[in-house]
Amino acid sequence: MPPKLPDWALPADEKGNCRNASQDPQNKPEKQYQRENSQAQQSNQNDSVLKKTGKQPPKGTKQMNQKGEFDRSRCLKVIGEYLETTGLKEQPQFIVPLFKKVTQNSTCKSLQNIFDKATEEELRAFYGVLRPVNDLVLITNNYKVALSDSLRYVQILLPNVKIESLFSCFIHLTKDHVKEVATFIKEDLQNGNLTKIA
Repeated sequence: MPPKLPDWALPADEKGNCRNASQDPQNKPEKQYQRENSQAQQSNQNDSVLKKTGKQPPKGTKQMNQKGEFDRSRCLKVIGEYLETTGLKEQPQFIVPLFKKVTQNSTCKSLQNIFDKATEEELRAFYGVLRPVNDLVLITNNYKVALSDSLRYVQILLPNVKIESLFSCFIHLTKDHVKEVATFIKEDLQNGNLTKIA
């Protein structure tokens, strides 16, 4: 008898055929099911960040609250942290042009203006561009390697983009690239092809 696949792996017309009574959310009170599902999702998200960086994710990395609604203040807090980590906070002349490049039709003219007036969609787009670069910095720090080494791996992954600094990574770098960089670093450290910095 072949193994039973989880619901998410089945075609739409066959979903629900593989659950046993203890897994069926209809057999659990709604609140209990929602709580367990929410805890599992948060645990999975924390596990992936922990696996990638060796650290727990910073508080506030979720843009949604428990009800699935956009949490503007939390998103702004995380964007502020990302600006700090990536060094953009010290280079404010790059923030608004990057934001405008990401959002296209924005009329924001300063960081404060972005924080006060940007729409949810604009903030999500900006967050999406900042996050991979932030993660690259965290992985670089976690493995205690030079940023130049991480940027060298990024250049390998993005041969059509000239990577001169961390700022060159914005717009181009994705979370998948960051995962690959982490793998390269780990393998090269194990093989002795890369050395840690103090």
